[in-house]
This record gives sequence, structure tokens and C-alpha cells, in this order.
Amino acid sequence: MIKISNIKKTYHFFNKKINIDFSFVNKIFFSNGLNKIFILGNPILNSTIDFQSIIDAVNSDILNNEFLKKIDGEFLLIIINERNVTIISDRFSSIPLYYSLKNNEFNISTNMLNLFKKLDKKNLKIEKFMEFLYFQRLHGYSTYSNEIHILPASTKLKYNFKNINLDKYWFQNFKKDNSYNVKEYAIKLGNSIQNSIKKKTSDKQKHNNKFGLFLSGGMDTRTVLAGFTDIKPISFTLGFSEDAEYKIAKLLTLKKNYEHHFIHLNKRHYEQHFDELIETSSGMHVFDHGLFHGIGKDIAKHVDVTFNGHGFDYMFQGMYIPKDNFKIFGKPTYLNKLRTLKKEFITDYFENISYKYKHINPLKYINAKSKIDTIDSINKELKKVFEEGKNYGCESFYDSWDYMITHNISSHYPYTNVVSMHNTSQPRTVSFDNDIFDIFLKIPIEYRLNGKILKETLKYLDKDFANIISANNGLKITSSPLSMTLKIIFRKILSKISDSKKFKHPSASERTWPDRYDYLMNNKYLYSKAEDLISSEYIDIAMPYLDRDLLNKDIKNWLNGDRKGGDFLFRLITINEFLKKGYA
Repeated sequence: MIKISNIKKTYHFFNKKINIDFSFVNKIFFSNGLNKIFILGNPILNSTIDFQSIIDAVNSDILNNEFLKKIDGEFLLIIINERNVTIISDRFSSIPLYYSLKNNEFNISTNMLNLFKKLDKKNLKIEKFMEFLYFQRLHGYSTYSNEIHILPASTKLKYNFKNINLDKYWFQNFKKDNSYNVKEYAIKLGNSIQNSIKKKTSDKQKHNNKFGLFLSGGMDTRTVLAGFTDIKPISFTLGFSEDAEYKIAKLLTLKKNYEHHFIHLNKRHYEQHFDELIETSSGMHVFDHGLFHGIGKDIAKHVDVTFNGHGFDYMFQGMYIPKDNFKIFGKPTYLNKLRTLKKEFITDYFENISYKYKHINPLKYINAKSKIDTIDSINKELKKVFEEGKNYGCESFYDSWDYMITHNISSHYPYTNVVSMHNTSQPRTVSFDNDIFDIFLKIPIEYRLNGKILKETLKYLDKDFANIISANNGLKITSSPLSMTLKIIFRKILSKISDSKKFKHPSASERTWPDRYDYLMNNKYLYSKAEDLISSEYIDIAMPYLDRDLLNKDIKNWLNGDRKGGDFLFRLITINEFLKKGYA
């Protein structure tokens, strides 16, 4: 068995061509013989990262569905022999895989753009571009081309050199278990977090790995840090300045006497790594989510493997749960309550999911007939996912809502964060653990509202961490919604009376991710990319249904001081630059 990085290779069997491209994955294990076996990620068996048992199972022809259910963690398996090609994804789709089959040529890649470039005829699926502008992500398993598909999670794909067959080997089980109260579930979750870290560091002696953690001042990575027991991770905080995120992260590591490094991002960071960002996001995510490009040398001199906190927000902080917010004098508070289904499910999701567009509805640029057709096409895609979830066991409105987000996690809108970490090290995601995912599926929805379960988990893992403020709002991170609301009101009153900065809410400038509009307006390079949109032929090709005169008028307004267009401009730039590279 040999370890390799970033592979592009072509195989020929029975006059059939197989092209593989793993150019955006940091480490691949490869075993040669009758079966050519590629193992991406770190599959876990019996609580240990274990490549050899996978290889033995393949060579012994026992890699059946029951065996696959036992594999834990993050992995993608590709097996090529003279009979067929088999590809197996984990239950998180943690390593995205795209595939196309045309003229007896089978192409697979971890990057959609690389497949798109290879197509002579792009055969665009034009409604998907509007879906991206509307939701900043795509749903289901189709892409911008009718020729390219996404491998679903927990799926075994078989290509017998004629046809492709997909077989689901594991299904999400949404049946709730109400036999534990929230504190008991917090203990279970805390123990599972500790166990996940132990499993994902089980190769520490074999490979002499050193482990790090991308640490912010928020809840998710703080909980991961609290979950380390017998290993002292080296923490890294990224930022354009030593802001509130860094200061809180530094305080957390001081509590544990852990090593901590600040990685200062150049103010031209997105410009300097623009091509990489476009390549990595491949039109599937807004490019600026790939923040971790360009820091590989800073990481490599300290660690080999980095952990991250992805997933805990939508699993246990209730980030997207359908809820109603209590307002005071028209202003939002931290007080929320679960809401019931308002309309037919697809309409409710379409209108209310919180990661949809902000400020600028892209549908305003379509004439009435095209708008009806486009919405209908997008809703058909959403309905496929909804019906799939119902068939796989969604029992309630909330289950279906969760399934829309987790049916293929690598399609979730910020996932380029994790993909870009491959540029720095071997990333490992603590929440991508079978036991943790099962807890997410089992706990009552009420336990996740307002982050209740994760707050209790942090208290269980580390009481000191639980009492330190959040960089997001300056309040104790485990405070109740009522307490937080009262403190914010009190702080606003004191701020007006004293005009002191110490009572003001932390601003966007103190966060790791800069405000999109401010960044664009202060960077000539990105500003020019926005100007390119006005005359872009690629936007016309992708979305022929747009009212270009109206859109161009608004783009000019946004570039002349109207802040509302910041997010929309970044989404348009993502599509435009993806198509430039794709057609080039």
C-alpha cells in the first residue's frame, strides 16, 4: 500500500475509458493488484483508522452492505477491476464525488469544474444557476450540466462498463428517542465527541501525526477543543486582524495551556488566491467560503492533521430549525419558539429557509412566464429530495426540513470551508462520526432549539469554557435566550447613556469573515470582477431568461454605494468565473 497525493489517471478496460481525478484531496491510499483500490479520507473500523481491513474486504469480496454499515467516519472508496468500477460514499458525503458517462467514457472527480471543463457540449441545466443564486447551494444530485451527477451519501455506485447502478446501503433513521432528558443527551453527545476524536487520532503512533484544530471564538470549535483528552492539539485562528475571534480563542487555549497560533490573512487574501477559490468552489459554493487557501506552510510546520467544528451548528445548535422569533419594538431577540408548517412543505422551505438570498431576490430579474417555469423546475428538484426523505423515514415536518440540509452534506452552502482545508493539511471533521450523527437523528427537536443541547454538552465537557463569552455577541456562550435578550437590552441602554465602546455589540469587522460588500469595495481586483458581470456573455449563456437591462442597472447601483447587493454580487461572480474556466 502506498500513500499518494492529488492523482489524475486514465484506465482502459474493454475499450472503455475511465478517468479519475482526485486533485482536491490531500491524501489518498492506493493498493494495486487485481483490484485497484483508492481510499480517500480515513475509514474507521472497530474504533481505529484502518485501511488494510478495507483492502482485505475488497480482495475477499465481502464488501457488502452489512460490512459498509460498520465503517465509521469520513471516506470515499473507489475499486476498479476488469468487471466493474465500484464507488462507495460515507453517510456524510464528506468527500464530494461527481461523475459523468458519455460515449463509453466514465469520468469521476472530487471537483465538478474539472469534469465540466472536459465536456465538449456543456448541455446546461439552466434552472440550477437560479437555484444557486436563490439558495447559495444546489439540492439533490444534479449539477449545472445534464451530463454531470453527484454521488449521494451512503451510496454504492457500480459501473459495469455499460450501465450505472446506485444502491443505498444506509438510511437516516429519524425515529426520536424521548427516553433521555436534555442533560442525559448532553452526556451522551459529550462522550461521543471525545470518542470521535480518539477514533480520528488512532493513527497517531503509526504515522507519528501531530494534530491541530482550527479554533474560533464560537461554540462549535470550542466544544471540539473541550473534547480532547489525551492529546494537546495545536490551535490556529485565522483572521484579517487580531479581532474578537482571536482574543477569545487565545483565552480558551490559555485555560488549557495549549499552543496557539494566529494566522494573519493578507487584506488581499481573496485576490491572491482567487483562481484557487474558483477552482475549489467549482460553482457549487460561493467562492469566499474557501478561506483556508494559502496557509499550508503556516500549518505544515506545526501539524499534519487539522480538526474543525463543521456540522455542529446545523446538527445541535438548531441553526436552521423552523422557528418564530419574538421581537421587541420590531427588533429581533434571542427568544425563539418552534413553528409549525405554514404552507405546503416545498413552498414553506422555498420561502423560509434561512440561507436563501438576503436583500436581493434574484427572481426579480425574470419575466413572469420564465419566473413560473424556473420556480417550477427548482421546486421539482426540491420535491425529489423531500420525497426521498419521506421514503427513507422522515416522520415529521422537522425531519424533512433536516433532510433537505443533510441529505448530501458536502452540498451544504459553507462546505468549501472543509474542502479548502485539504490545501493546508489532512482535515478531519469531528461531527462526521456515526454515533454523533445517530444522536442528531434521535434527539427531540426541542433539545436543539436555541442550541440547548450543545450548551449543556459544553458544560459537561468543560465548565470553564462554558463560562467564557462568545466572540459573536460578547455574552457568556451558554447563557439562556432570556438572559441574553435582557443583557443585550441592558447593554444598549448603557451604551446610549455612556457612549462607551465596551457596551456595544461586536461588529462584523471583528469576525473572521469580512463583510462581503466592504471587502469588494476596497479591493480593486474583486471590484473589477464585479464590473465584468455587466458585459458577461457567460451570464447570458447560463441564464438566458434574465432581464439584463434591469440586472445591469442594479449592478451599477451596487458598485456605486448600494450595500444591499454585496451577497448577490459574490454569487454572480462565483457563477461567472466558474463558467469562464469551464468554457476555457
